[in-house]
Amino acid sequence: PAMKKQFKKPSVADSLPLRLVGDFCSWQVEVPGLELQAGGDGRLEHRLQLVLHEPNLEFQIVSSPLGFRLRLYPGDRGLLRNDAKGGAQKCTASVGGSGDGHGKNFVIQESKAGIELTLIVRLKLGPSGPQGPPAAAEVSYSTAPDAASGCTAAVAI
Repeated sequence: PAMKKQFKKPSVADSLPLRLVGDFCSWQVEVPGLELQAGGDGRLEHRLQLVLHEPNLEFQIVSSPLGFRLRLYPGDRGLLRNDAKGGAQKCTASVGGSGDGHGKNFVIQESKAGIELTLIVRLKLGPSGPQGPPAAAEVSYSTAPDAASGCTAAVAI
C-alpha cells in the first residue's frame, strides 16, 4: 500500500512570532499589527490585545515567518466564550500545516462591539523543546483588565 506523506511540522523556534488571521485581514499574513507578543519565557505564552468592531470574531493563528505552513485551528468546537467574571474559556487547538484546518476557525462571541480583550495562545513544547514542533496548543481570551498587563498597544479589528 502507498504510504501517506507525513506532514513535517516546523519547529517552534522557526515559527515565532505567531499572528492572527481571518476575514478582517483577508487571511493575509503581511498585515501589520496582528503579531502576538511573547510573554513569560518567550515561547509558551503569546498575547495580542484587540478591540472588537463587531461582537463576533472568527480567526486562526498562523506563523508570521512561515505563514500557513504552521497553523492553529480548533480541535473540535472553536467557540470561545467569556464568563461574566471576565475569565477565559480555553479551546484546544490542533497544530497543522497548509492543507489542514480549512473552514475550522476559532470564534469569539461577545454581547456587543467595542469590547477590549486579550487573546492568549499557549504552546506546549514537545520532547525536542523549541527545536521541535509544538506538542499541543491552547487558545483563550480574557476581558479582565489585568490580562492586558505587559501589552502596550491594542489592535482594533
